Amino acid sequence: MTDALHLTCLIVGGTVFLCRAWALPSRAHDTVAVALCVYVGLSALSYLVLLPPVYVSIDRWAGLRNCAGMGSGVSVLGLTVAQQYLLMHWTYPRSVARRRFRRRLALGLVVIVTYVVTFLVFAPGQERLHDFYLEYTHRLFQAPYLVIYTLACLGGQADVVRHCWRYAAISRGTWLRRGMLTTAVGGVLILGYAAMRVADLVAGPLGYDLRGMEPVVWLCGDVGSALSLIGWMLPTMGERLSAAVRWVHAYRIHGHLYPLWRALQEEVPGVALGPQPSRLADRLRVRRIDFWLHRRVIEIHDARRALHLASAADDPGGPPGRERGRSALLAALRRADQRAGFVSSPRDRDFDGEVEWLTGLAKAFLAERRVAS
Repeated sequence: MTDALHLTCLIVGGTVFLCRAWALPSRAHDTVAVALCVYVGLSALSYLVLLPPVYVSIDRWAGLRNCAGMGSGVSVLGLTVAQQYLLMHWTYPRSVARRRFRRRLALGLVVIVTYVVTFLVFAPGQERLHDFYLEYTHRLFQAPYLVIYTLACLGGQADVVRHCWRYAAISRGTWLRRGMLTTAVGGVLILGYAAMRVADLVAGPLGYDLRGMEPVVWLCGDVGSALSLIGWMLPTMGERLSAAVRWVHAYRIHGHLYPLWRALQEEVPGVALGPQPSRLADRLRVRRIDFWLHRRVIEIHDARRALHLASAADDPGGPPGRERGRSALLAALRRADQRAGFVSSPRDRDFDGEVEWLTGLAKAFLAERRVAS
């Protein structure tokens, strides 16, 4: 289960990192974008080195047992520093953020250096792939770096949760607020992970073995890390998500209106600005979908007005086929209005209201045609 969680977090983090790194050259002067890329990259790296084949290969290459575990710890401490940069720049004015971050950066560098030095001085004597942490909590005097790592995670995440809960309540940006809340929830889970690691540190010297809690410990850590990653990405990706949702909605409505639009164009072809596309060609219109939807709404209204005018002006001596076609279409539209419960065209509504009205009319029109056939 633990390896599956690590692999899932690696895939999520690696995918996000590649997307961020691809766009980074054009935003090299955007320090927040760089810090976000560093955070995501270190998050993915912390899980990559924990995969058994990678873990063993790194240890053999470095000639130091559990060196991959040290690399994972350094990555976590580094992404904690990157989190602090993002947190300061998203919650304080630039001048205040820089001053606050300098202190956190200095403290973070001291912690990372101390962690690495103590790891090298108290180098583990045995390679412990799956239970490295638990093994050395029972010999804590041989692994003081575990205390440094745990307390640093605890303090860093407590600061993240405190700031995110505080500023989510006053943030005006919808996606920024959602991102902070998501990060706060992830931070709470990581705090649970760190708290259980503190319990390990206390229980080990006392002779207690909390090995049975390991699945819960890693579940909190991995799910919390994934939520934090998503939370930090939401403020920058949220608008794209909203745009994607709007595109999907407009594309669906554009397709729903096609049968009504085509029936009207066959009777009043002059109102269309271009030739009628086939159903397949209409479905393949994926670019500028807002433009095509606006055109469709306007052409439907124009065709309905032209159809009423042409029907009123029909010459009794004219071609009977054309008159019967227009009359049948008008009758079908009137019955569709009645079926859908509509009384009149929404002249006093905004564009969204018109789209909603026409969508209901199109569905009722299709139902009326099925009944007629």
